[in-house]
Amino acid sequence: MEIYLTKLNLNPRNREVRRLLDSRNCQHLHHFVMSGFPKVDGEKAEVRKKFGVLHRLEVDAKLGTISLLVQSAFKPNWNFTEEFLLDGGYLTKEVGQIYSILPNETELMFRIRANPTKCVSAKNTDFAKFAGKRVELRTSEDQIEWLKRKSEQHGFCLTAVKVNSEVENVAATPNGKIFGNHKQGKLTFNSVIFNGNLKITDAEKFKETLIHGIGQGKAYGFGLLSIAKSLSF
Repeated sequence: MEIYLTKLNLNPRNREVRRLLDSRNCQHLHHFVMSGFPKVDGEKAEVRKKFGVLHRLEVDAKLGTISLLVQSAFKPNWNFTEEFLLDGGYLTKEVGQIYSILPNETELMFRIRANPTKCVSAKNTDFAKFAGKRVELRTSEDQIEWLKRKSEQHGFCLTAVKVNSEVENVAATPNGKIFGNHKQGKLTFNSVIFNGNLKITDAEKFKETLIHGIGQGKAYGFGLLSIAKSLSF
């Protein structure tokens, strides 16, 4: 299966780019990303799934750079983005071959932007008004525990987490609130950036995780798992 990964170098001085960066309406960035793919009939969520689109915005305040990473199972067309980009524009590469040959026990560095939540049990009398609803996980300890649970489901284990003595260098960094509007009401996402090391425990599951992402809010910049060779290599 072919998987494409694009890095677009956005121009922070461009008015439209500044609109895309507005966390008060995450739909703007979603629509921008989906403009790189063919228009087809159906719900927007189904279109995103059809093309396997995941994305993440990367803002480096120190360097003053803004990058947009977009992964998909269909080769996108970014010709319309020229006016929004800096010199160097964008680079698209096929990564499916790399994903397909990663074996068990491979150690990698990773980065993911996620929306860690939990479903409140109806038996939890302390939070009765939230029973059956999803609530945000606010502490870094709870957020990393969420990621550890996800890792067990998705074919890898965390080999380093700051708040756990067993593992030492995975960090959960607050990334602000993301807002949007939906036909069912207002959307709110608590954004967290995870960085650290992992080890592949089930190569087939891990490949599916790389392709499909982790957690909720994938249409709005969450769930894309980025990997690189571990510094221990």
